[in-house]
Amino acid sequence: MKRPVALFLLLFLTGICAQAATYTATATHLTMHAGDPLPPLIFKLSSYSGPYAALFKGQPKLSTSATSSSPPGNYPIKIAAGSMTTVNRADSLTFVDGTLAIIPADGIGARLTNNIVYPPGFTSAAAFPIIDVTHNPIANLVGDGVTDNTAGLQKLFAFGRGAAQSKVTTSVSGNTYTVTQVGESVFTGLAPGSPIRIAGVIYTIAAVLDPQHLTLTTNPGTLSNVAARLPPNVVSTSGTTVTATSGPTFAALKPNASLQIGSAFYKVASVTDATHLELTTTPPSLKNVDMYYGAAAGGQLGALPMFLYFPPGVYLASDTIIPYGNYWSIYGAGAQTSVIKLAPNSAAFNTGTAPVQFFSPLSVNKNDNFHIFIQNIGFESGVGNPNAEIFTTQVNNIGAIRNVQVWSDDSNCVNALNIRRAYPGPGMMRNVAVYGCQNGIYSNQQEYNFTFEDITLEGQTVAGIGSTNMKFSIRHLLSDNNVPALQAELFHANTTIMDSELFGDNSTGIGLQNGKENGPQGCHLYTRNVKVVGYATSEADYCVTPSKTYKGDLAETWSGEAQTVFDQTAPPASLHLPESETPQPNDPDPRTWTMLGTSPATWAAIISGSKSPTVYAPPGQYGGNGAYAITVPDTVNHLQFFNAMPTPGRTYTINLTIAGSSKTPLIIEGCPNNACVITHTGSRTLVLIDDNTYNYSTAAGAGNLYIDDVILGSNNNPGNTVTFYPGQQIWARQLDEEPARADKITCNGCTLWILGYKTEHNGTDIVATNAQIEIFGFFYYKLSLAAPDSTTMQITDSNLFATGYENINIAGYGAPNWVIETRNGTTSHLVAPGVNSPQHLHVFYSYGGKKASTTPVRKFHNTIQNF
Repeated sequence: MKRPVALFLLLFLTGICAQAATYTATATHLTMHAGDPLPPLIFKLSSYSGPYAALFKGQPKLSTSATSSSPPGNYPIKIAAGSMTTVNRADSLTFVDGTLAIIPADGIGARLTNNIVYPPGFTSAAAFPIIDVTHNPIANLVGDGVTDNTAGLQKLFAFGRGAAQSKVTTSVSGNTYTVTQVGESVFTGLAPGSPIRIAGVIYTIAAVLDPQHLTLTTNPGTLSNVAARLPPNVVSTSGTTVTATSGPTFAALKPNASLQIGSAFYKVASVTDATHLELTTTPPSLKNVDMYYGAAAGGQLGALPMFLYFPPGVYLASDTIIPYGNYWSIYGAGAQTSVIKLAPNSAAFNTGTAPVQFFSPLSVNKNDNFHIFIQNIGFESGVGNPNAEIFTTQVNNIGAIRNVQVWSDDSNCVNALNIRRAYPGPGMMRNVAVYGCQNGIYSNQQEYNFTFEDITLEGQTVAGIGSTNMKFSIRHLLSDNNVPALQAELFHANTTIMDSELFGDNSTGIGLQNGKENGPQGCHLYTRNVKVVGYATSEADYCVTPSKTYKGDLAETWSGEAQTVFDQTAPPASLHLPESETPQPNDPDPRTWTMLGTSPATWAAIISGSKSPTVYAPPGQYGGNGAYAITVPDTVNHLQFFNAMPTPGRTYTINLTIAGSSKTPLIIEGCPNNACVITHTGSRTLVLIDDNTYNYSTAAGAGNLYIDDVILGSNNNPGNTVTFYPGQQIWARQLDEEPARADKITCNGCTLWILGYKTEHNGTDIVATNAQIEIFGFFYYKLSLAAPDSTTMQITDSNLFATGYENINIAGYGAPNWVIETRNGTTSHLVAPGVNSPQHLHVFYSYGGKKASTTPVRKFHNTIQNF
């Protein structure tokens, strides 16, 4: 009788095996331009439920015969099992090859650079020098792609920002370097071998002599009454009790103070003694983890600069990485050369359903995240991290992401570039490439705006760009997606896309989707010169009634009605002013660059005597007093300050005069924040990149100006307005102007082209006379009650095209006029819809100036017809 039962069980189990799952891994279709680095070869799995690691081991191997030097054409992407197997032996895998399309180089999309070499002395600034993450007293990372660097990354990004502080004096006696505490925290709890930052420089503790004295392993020189930042506490938790095993005393902590323990944040309920405190909530049981002070807004988070350098390598991490506050920069050796990678199957990113940020800057007061820069580095998510938001940015007013690649190996993450934190922007992304994830770029914020140029988005599963309410100005976008390149949704979304290529393989899909079908009205999309291939509908605009759809290439489209004061009988259109690309440095071998000294007082002599056309200051903090006058000679072509910072309070100005006539543009990059006064009087073309200038002034006859992530004038003195003169041509990308007591920009006879313009405070945002101006995406933000007849733009006998958005978050703050225009002595108004709530200016056009010096719309790119 047992045999029939056994036979039944065998047949039953055989039936289960017969229903085993088959999964398909497909190589993602990719597009690149000839001469570019190969993109990362990623794949997409067919639907499955549960964690990746519960179903699969390893990952497939992908390869292609194409190289950076391959001519245009289609090249196979081969995908094979590699190390990938199924956990359940009954399950099976199939693999589907993909295609890499190489198209002729045409200046569209990200142009990434690898193998970047920095000049000698790059890490030698006198205060807050850049830290090589592989060799330093804090945490030496291993860029082997195997070692988990989570703890080390957390220490590097937090050190000096989340710890106690002492006031100290140093003395030197032979080979003994003594530090004496003269105020604030004592040295109780510190240990030999720990780092300590004194006057901005990191040293290693040799010995702790008593609560007020310690010695160092290296000579700090003789210092008096300077700040010393102590290492973090190492703590363990039990219930709400926190016990310190090392690090500074808890004496400086007060109830309600904010702490970071591990990767989470808590509040202090009470301090029991020097090594014990109670929290308001219960953390998990933790043992010997780092604890940082001041994890709340302001205070220690935003007070000090930080610079980190990642040499070539892959830096693995399995938990959230949190850069602290503002005034920080990270540099790598190239977008594909230095990589911060989320380890495959990291627990925090594959359980539950909520998105989890991987690289997650900690906000300062939500919108005080100034002077943040990420350059020449990659961010990768390994397989099995479906909840990951790989890279979150939180910059305000001045900040940029440049030469960065972000990708998900299995395409399965929530957002690659996450802009969901309040309140992002203004900020700049340039030469940024994104591969995989549900959304390549996503934001659900209403304030402020972001500018993108030279962007690649490929292999997304929901949208290349997802935006509920954000303001995006985009140029040179290359999108290769089966889903929409843009999916904007709600009323406040305001998007500009120009000079771009959208490639798809979706015979029923939409390339650009503005709003939801039968959804809220009012959101805005402007396009110009956008090539669209492979979508049934190039653009669907559901934010207007009736909705509009477009097929084929998009020459020029906009939501809503175009408005004008005097030109109702003329066809509305942009001016097609000449577009000019921002000149890039043509630096010689970095070993030949001229290095500036530790004091700005010496810089004038060094610059005037430089034998190299490139002069640089190592990234760090520079102090001084008074005004330092520097006339830049025509023999110098590039001043690279690597986003240096002045000492707190900025007790000096650097007065740079550009009076020369060289035909080679002068590039000033990363000038010390809010310390540079620029006087531009010569005919030489000037290029400003990542500069927050205290003041920019010019004069008749001055040369052309290029702006790339710039505040032209942070000087709020009465009457301080930036003025341009006849004959001067200006091309601006991501321009922020916020003088509280002045008009923002006056254009007297100039030609001004802007991609992404943000202003704040009352005052007219553009004053133009006999000028030619195009503004592709503005964000005007008024912060006090509007004057009765105020306006955002005032023009006289000028040509003006503008599209953008005015943010009004308090009733009565909006300017009552969009435009006050005077033509041939007659003045009239374009009245705004109201002063009580936000509003879009879909398109404004005026042809009131002399005939515009225009160029035809650039021809569409006929580089590819189908895949």
